[in-house]
Amino acid sequence: MNSKNTGTRKHTVEYLTSIGALVGFVTGMLFDQILVGLVIGMALGALIGFIMRKRGG
Repeated sequence: MNSKNTGTRKHTVEYLTSIGALVGFVTGMLFDQILVGLVIGMALGALIGFIMRKRGG
């Protein structure tokens, strides 16, 4: 197993989680529910990253 590849996948999950958090934060600002938007965005980003990681290997 290549450790560099594993690190890249983990980085991708973290990247998607942070993107989801950012999108959730902006969406939450629009609807005055910043914390809820942030949590939902992080959850969606992590879920998408997890699915991509499963498909990748």
